[in-house]
Amino acid sequence: MSENLTDQYQHYVKPQLGQLLRILRLDKNYQHASDDTMIYQSSGKPISVYDFLGGYGSAILGHNPQFLLDEVDLFFKNKRVIQAQASLRSETAQLGHLIHDLISSELQSQDTFITTLASTGTEATEIALKNAMLIWQHKRDHLKKELLALAQSSDLDEFQAQTYHALLSEIDSSVPVLVSLSRSYHGKTASAVLSSSSDYYKKMYSNVLFKTVFLDVENDWDYILASLRKTVKQIEFKGKEFSFSPFIGFIFEPIQGEGGIRPVQQIN
Repeated sequence: MSENLTDQYQHYVKPQLGQLLRILRLDKNYQHASDDTMIYQSSGKPISVYDFLGGYGSAILGHNPQFLLDEVDLFFKNKRVIQAQASLRSETAQLGHLIHDLISSELQSQDTFITTLASTGTEATEIALKNAMLIWQHKRDHLKKELLALAQSSDLDEFQAQTYHALLSEIDSSVPVLVSLSRSYHGKTASAVLSSSSDYYKKMYSNVLFKTVFLDVENDWDYILASLRKTVKQIEFKGKEFSFSPFIGFIFEPIQGEGGIRPVQQIN
């Protein structure tokens, strides 16, 4: 006896999700979609279903909007280049310029804002975390260079030498810390999993790259922030004071999608 599509999906693709979809009678194979409606076949008849989920925002413009179909059709009719490594992308440059203008205007900033494009949410999370880790490492290396320059500025006595090596050891052993919110979800790649609050996934990568502190938005933020500030290292060496923070960033969703739709009302 041949397997039907639901059996194939459950056995060879996603066993647990396939079983859950079957139980909830959501094991439908949608063949067509337009605007907010998706269509599947049942006993040879088309059944229309309104899509209230919208791909968590990926279908915010609806399914197959005509103006996008027209643009895609024009793109292929003009035989535009898709893969051209080591070349300039005109639309990418124009989009990056536009995003820079919008952000700098909103923030009233003279800085230059660089745009890195991504295909998925978890890829965007990886890019952000990689950048945060890179900045944190640069700050750590800069602090070590400052301490080295200070140590080399004059001879160290035994106590100062011990202090210097102890400080270097403490800095090198520091574990970067990311602050996130409980009930968060940022994707299923390694860094994104570490920043999400699901124990099911993040236990596989526990503290591989960085440590994540999860905060509950319903708790006392003043107390939480005061506790976090205590983890910032205050360093004194040869009469000069330095500080070194383990935090690489704070990642959160304005609207959390795990277990419902949960708008984050206020974060001070």
